[in-house]
Amino acid sequence: MTSRPFDLLGYLPDDAEPRQRVRLERTWLGLAAATFAVVAYLDFDNLLVSVSVVGALAKIAYIALVAGAFGILTLQRGQFRRGLPEAWVLLGFMIAAAAGYVTQMAAGRAPNSYLAAFMPPVLYSLSLVLPLPRKPVDGNGLVRALTVLLMVLGALYALEVTVRSASGNLGRIDNLENHVKSVSLVLAAGLAMASGRWRLLAVIVALSTWTTLQRPSSTFILALSVCLSVAWLIKIGQSRLAECVCYALLAVLALSPFVVSFVPGASEMVLGVEGMLKQDLLGGETNTAVRLVIQGVAMNGMQGFDWVYGQLFTGATSVYVADMLPWWWDNSDLGLATIHSDYVILLGQSGLIGYVAYSACLAALCRRGFRANANEGVDDVAVRAVFPICVVALGIYSAANPFLQYYQISHVVWLCLGLAQYALLAIGARHHSSVVENVCPESERGSSQS
Repeated sequence: MTSRPFDLLGYLPDDAEPRQRVRLERTWLGLAAATFAVVAYLDFDNLLVSVSVVGALAKIAYIALVAGAFGILTLQRGQFRRGLPEAWVLLGFMIAAAAGYVTQMAAGRAPNSYLAAFMPPVLYSLSLVLPLPRKPVDGNGLVRALTVLLMVLGALYALEVTVRSASGNLGRIDNLENHVKSVSLVLAAGLAMASGRWRLLAVIVALSTWTTLQRPSSTFILALSVCLSVAWLIKIGQSRLAECVCYALLAVLALSPFVVSFVPGASEMVLGVEGMLKQDLLGGETNTAVRLVIQGVAMNGMQGFDWVYGQLFTGATSVYVADMLPWWWDNSDLGLATIHSDYVILLGQSGLIGYVAYSACLAALCRRGFRANANEGVDDVAVRAVFPICVVALGIYSAANPFLQYYQISHVVWLCLGLAQYALLAIGARHHSSVVENVCPESERGSSQS
C-alpha cells in the first residue's frame, strides 16, 4: 500500500527492517533507464539512430519518458531542491534546445536540433525534484550494480563488433560511429578500479582488448587510459592530484577546437600522433583527416554568426563538405556531414556563453564528486569516483564525436551521474539528520542540568 504516487519508485516501506537499505538502481525509474540502455546496445542495425519510423518513435518515447518523469515529480513535490547549479544549467540547455526545435518547426524547416542531445542530462536534473527515501541508501550496492550493467553493455558491444567484423561490414559509413558504445567499457573499468573489484576489472580489460583488436579506436584508448589513471589515483588516496588531472583535461578539451583550427601545425600534430597509434601500432584505419576537414568547415562557417550567442539552437548540426571532399557524395545525397565534435556543435549553437557554461558545468560535476567526503556521510570512495570517471569519458568522447547526439548511448553516462548524485543527496541528508538527532539530546541534557 502506498501513500504517495511516486512511492512506486520502489523505496522501502516505513515498516521495513532497520538494516535494509534502499537500492536506487532497483527503483522503477532506474530499471526503466537500465532497460533502455540494454535495448540501445542490442540495436545492431542502428534503428534507434536512423531517420526511419522506428528511430523517430524511439526518440519521441524517450523524450516523453524523461520529460514526463521530471514534470510529474515537479508537480508532486511542488518545489526544487537547492544547491545544484549544474543541474539547472543542464536543464536550461534542454529548454533552449526545445525552443530551437519549436522555432525550426514553426519556420517550416526540417528539424535538426539538439533537443535529443540534452534530454539524457535531465536524468541528472531529476535530483532537483526527486523525493529522498526514508531509509538508508546502499551506495556500495549502487556502484556494484552500475559496474555489472556497464560490463554487460560492454559485452554486447564486443559481440556487435565481432558480428560486424565477421560479416565484413565493419567499415560501412553507417557503422563508423558505433564505436562510441565502447564508453560503457571505459566507465565499467573506471568504477571497477575505484571500488577494487579486480575480477570484474580483469573481465572488462579482456573485453576491451578484444574490441580494440577488432575495431581500433583512439578515442576509446585515450578515454580508458585517463579514466583508469584517475580511478587509480582516487583508489590510493591521491584525490587532489586526480582532481587536478581532471580539470587540466577539461581545459584542454575546451580549448582544442580553437587550437586545432587556428594554431598552425596543430592539426598536423594530431594527425601524426593518431596515425602512429591507430595505424602503425594497431593496424587500423584512421579518418581523423576527414573529421578535421569537417570541423574546419564548421569553425569557418561560424564567422557569419554572433560568437557570443551563436545560433540559439536553431542551426544545423551538419555542414556541406562535398566541395572539399567530392567523394562524400557517395555517403550523402546532399553532400552534408555531421560535425564530429559536440564541443564545436555547442559553440555554434549557443556561442561562447553556452560553451563556457557547459564547460563549467562539467567542471562542477567533477567537483561534486571530489568535494563529497566523510564529513557529509559519504565514506564510499566508489560513489564519489562515479563523477570524475563519467565526466572524463563524456568530455573525451564528445571532443572527437557527435557523442551527445547519440542520445541512446550518452544516456548511459547521464544515468550513472544521475544515480550517483541522488545517492549523495540521500546519504548526505540522512547523515545531517543523524547529527542533529545526536546534538539535540545533548543540548536537552545540558538545559536540564542548568
